[in-house]
Amino acid sequence: LDWEYAGFSYTCVDDNVDDLEKARRSIRDFGSAEFQLDSFSRFDSIPSADLLFSIHGPQDWGFRRTWKFFIQARKRDFKFALFTNNQGAFNLPSQLSIVNVKRPPFNFEEPVKTVPSITSNSSHTLQLLLYNLDDIRKGMR
Repeated sequence: LDWEYAGFSYTCVDDNVDDLEKARRSIRDFGSAEFQLDSFSRFDSIPSADLLFSIHGPQDWGFRRTWKFFIQARKRDFKFALFTNNQGAFNLPSQLSIVNVKRPPFNFEEPVKTVPSITSNSSHTLQLLLYNLDDIRKGMR
């Protein structure tokens, strides 16, 4: 995005060294990104931004950590979140790596934008959802 918007900057934060290095290699030719090895469990150390972006975060974190992630993002006044979601899936305790924020326990409202079918596996299509964090779910604080 830094070639479309003047002054656009972004920071990649991950708690896995290998994943962080993979991200660094994948965008090295596309502009200026900062990389930070950290965990969202220490959310205060994550730089402020208009947009939080996570690929496979909810699927790696499970329900409880995903819930905490969105609570902390709202407390820190991030404006938007773009993240992966398992379209059509049911959130079952036996399948913590499958997360659908439109179903309980999340019950999120409709997103601002949906990018359908970014990848699929045998049972659930993965999509990207963009949410205005102020409108993510009534009563979520």
